[in-house]
Amino acid sequence: MSVLSSFYIRSAVLKPFSELLEELGADPLAVVKAAGVASELLREPELLISHQDFLPLLEEAVRATGCEHFGLLLGERNSLQSLGLLGLLLRSAPTFKVALQEMISHLQVHARGIIRTLHSDGGVAYITTDFESPEVAESLLAIQMSVATLWKIGQLLCHHLCQPTSICFTFSEPQNKVFYRRFFKAPVVFNADFNGIVFHAADLNMPLREHDPYLHQEMKRQLGKQEEAISGDLVAEVKNIIRQNLEVGICSLEATARFFPFQQRAFQKKLKRAGTCYQYLVDEIRFQRAEFHLLKSDITLSQLADLLCYKSVSVFSTAFKNRYGVAPSVWKVAHQEDRTSE
Repeated sequence: MSVLSSFYIRSAVLKPFSELLEELGADPLAVVKAAGVASELLREPELLISHQDFLPLLEEAVRATGCEHFGLLLGERNSLQSLGLLGLLLRSAPTFKVALQEMISHLQVHARGIIRTLHSDGGVAYITTDFESPEVAESLLAIQMSVATLWKIGQLLCHHLCQPTSICFTFSEPQNKVFYRRFFKAPVVFNADFNGIVFHAADLNMPLREHDPYLHQEMKRQLGKQEEAISGDLVAEVKNIIRQNLEVGICSLEATARFFPFQQRAFQKKLKRAGTCYQYLVDEIRFQRAEFHLLKSDITLSQLADLLCYKSVSVFSTAFKNRYGVAPSVWKVAHQEDRTSE
C-alpha cells in the first residue's frame, strides 16, 4: 500500500472543479481522462479521492489552463456545504474558536492526511495547514488549495468580519505574487515557516451568527458515529502499516502514527476507544510472524529477533516466554512434534 494512496479527501471538494475549468477554457472530461482519474468523482460528492489521484488532477488542470494559481481558485470556491456534516457543525458552533477547534478534531471524516493546528500567542493567533505525505507537502498546488480553503471557511463562518493580518506560504515568491495579494486582500508572506493564516487572537472569541446549540449537538452526535466507523477500520490499517514497517526494521509508535492525520496522543486515544492499544497490535503481529518462522523456516533466533525489531535475542526470548510460557526453542520443538504426530 502506497503511503500517498492511503490519504484521501471527499470528492465534494471537486464540485466546482468542472465549472472552474470551463471558465478557464478547458474541457473537464479531457482533464480528468488525461489525469487517469474516474469521472464519477466529479459527480459523486461522497466518494473518496486519494492524494495519489488528486495531485495529478491538479497538475493536469494547470497544464490545460495555464493558470498557475489554479489551487487558489479551486480552494476559494469551496463552501461549508462541501464539508457535509462537518460544515454544519462548524456553522452551528458558538464561536469562531470552537468552530476551528472542531474542524481540527473532526477533520478525518472529510479528509485524511491533512493536519491543521490552531495556535494563539499573546494577541496573535494563527492556523496552520500541513500534510502527512512528503509528496503533497511539496506540491505548490496542494498548498494553495489548502490555505485558500482555510481562508474561505473563515470568511464564511465570520461573514468577512475576521480579516487576516497575513497569509503565509512556505514556498518561494512566485512570479504572479501580485495576484496573491489581490486574491486574499491581505499581506502575503512567502518563504514563511508555515502555511496558514494569521489573525488577531481577539477574533477567536467572535460569536457566530448561525449558532444553533441543538443542531450543534446533533452534528457532534452524527460525526461521532462516523468516527466510530472510521475507528473500526483504523485497527486494520494500523496492523497493515505495522507489517510494512517491520519489513524495514521499524516498529515504533511514532513511525506508525505519522501515517495518520492526527497527533500521536489522539492516535493512541482512538485505538483505546477501539478496544486496543498500539503495543498490543505490535505484539500480535510480531508473535504471528514468530510462530510462522519458528515452524516454517530455519533462521536463527538472532535473525528472528532482528526481523521482529527486538533489540536482542534475550529481549525477544523473554517476551516470547512471557506470552507462551516457554522459550522459543522449546515451543518450536513441541509444535513440530505436534505437527508430525498429526
